[in-house]
Amino acid sequence: MSNAENPATPMRPRTLVTGASGFVGSHLVDVLVEEGTPVTATSRHRPRYLDRPKYAPVRYVPSDLREPSSLRPAVEGQELVFHSAALFDFFARQDELYTTNAVGTRNLLAACRESGASRFVNISSGAIYGTSYENNLVKETDRPYPTDKYSASKWAAEQEVFEAHGSGKLQAISLRPGAIYGPGSRYGDAKALYLMKRGFLFGKPGLKEVISSHVH
Repeated sequence: MSNAENPATPMRPRTLVTGASGFVGSHLVDVLVEEGTPVTATSRHRPRYLDRPKYAPVRYVPSDLREPSSLRPAVEGQELVFHSAALFDFFARQDELYTTNAVGTRNLLAACRESGASRFVNISSGAIYGTSYENNLVKETDRPYPTDKYSASKWAAEQEVFEAHGSGKLQAISLRPGAIYGPGSRYGDAKALYLMKRGFLFGKPGLKEVISSHVH
């Protein structure tokens, strides 16, 4: 029985997931489908997992954060947007990272305001705090000190989200997870964790000074 057929079941918001072909985006789509949320998935290329029967209800719309005109069809009619699309590449140029992550977020926020979307969740990164805090735990209120090209671009993207939220037309928030790993992750810390699992890389017990934040 659908939500519409059962008045006791609250209607779930029409939800867009950007970066649906990526690691975080694909897991978001999966969770939303499990919940019975009406999902629109968007990315530059259609992910193969959408061919599985489980994802038949998912509407797919191709888009590119760098092309504002491609975003409006994806955002149209959506109430909630999960923005997980980003360029995560240690070897990308600074201008490539900024154009995709910061300007791309600005383009998406503009499309949200034009289409009437009411809520926006930006998947940022704990990397924006940089290395200045060394191994001390940081709080949400601590000042970010991005120290590399990627974290600088994510911090710039957050500024776009702050400005959009401040306009009063869109309820927006940024999440700052640690290094995300799990089934399907093949880049960044996932490589080190894979090597540890296979026994090619070892951790040394007793190094209490070293802290690493991860999210499964």
